Amino acid sequence: MKSSRPLAIKAILAWGVCLAAAPDVTARPVTMRLDQSARVHVQSVVAIPLGLLQETNDAWLDLGTGKILSAADKMKPSGPLIRGRINGKVFKPSSRVDFAEAAKEPDPKDQPGWIELQTGQIFSDTAGRAPQSPYLRGRITSKGLFVVYPTELRKWAGLSERSPSPAPERGSATGLAVLRSVEGEVREVSFRPTEISINRSIKWQQSDPARTRLTYNAKEPALLQMEFTVTSPTDVHADFIRTFEQLMQEGDNRRPPRCRFSWGTRFPVFDGVIESLNVKYARFAADGTPLSAVVNIQMKEADSLLNRREAGTP
Repeated sequence: MKSSRPLAIKAILAWGVCLAAAPDVTARPVTMRLDQSARVHVQSVVAIPLGLLQETNDAWLDLGTGKILSAADKMKPSGPLIRGRINGKVFKPSSRVDFAEAAKEPDPKDQPGWIELQTGQIFSDTAGRAPQSPYLRGRITSKGLFVVYPTELRKWAGLSERSPSPAPERGSATGLAVLRSVEGEVREVSFRPTEISINRSIKWQQSDPARTRLTYNAKEPALLQMEFTVTSPTDVHADFIRTFEQLMQEGDNRRPPRCRFSWGTRFPVFDGVIESLNVKYARFAADGTPLSAVVNIQMKEADSLLNRREAGTP
């Protein structure tokens, strides 16, 4: 009977050649032994693509293209990019930003929009949907590349916590109005108002009860009131109403933020605070999740804000 030892050795060498021919494959430790009958006993053999080993550890989002890449892709990043890890099909961004110096101010002629950091999807303001957090705003070039606002990128990296937000998107024919914070954490929501009213008034005091002589007292802050309907196929509170509520909550400066309402190129920009929010839910899923809501918002005009301590109010 011929010895099978040479065949066993050839099998081991062939397996090694297969691994060498596949540079994108790595192998876990393998235990082999050759007994007296020259039979090969393989206790554990696992071949795993390198990308699967590294996908949850070192990945990045290319902010220009929206591509989510890892070391297994063997593509040299150019930036700016956000580091993170991949969990399933979702990118988990960190606060680490590479090549931040490559971020340049976008061309104001390009289409305004945003990039959603968990998926890398890029949307223009004409998309007719609300951004999904976390996201960064910027502009989209004619070639479909995204150019992030440097202030947004620095804020995400924690380099400038109180850096100003980008100017309102007045030059875009989006068809949607935008309500966003202009200080603190950037929050915004897009919608289409059906009714808007602006009330302006001034105070006059009657100085002589016997005559209709009036003395000018002061200018009252203008009030903006608007009504609109928002809908969502999943959860209208999570996609829209929650952002309105957050714009009314106290931030690090112990007061709600100043907000800006803008709509296209014709409607005047309105700066102030949200004074009241009324929500009437109109349609629900079978489990009670709200899918549609009629919203009434009132804003009060304000150039600057103080908290109670700054105003000297107990």
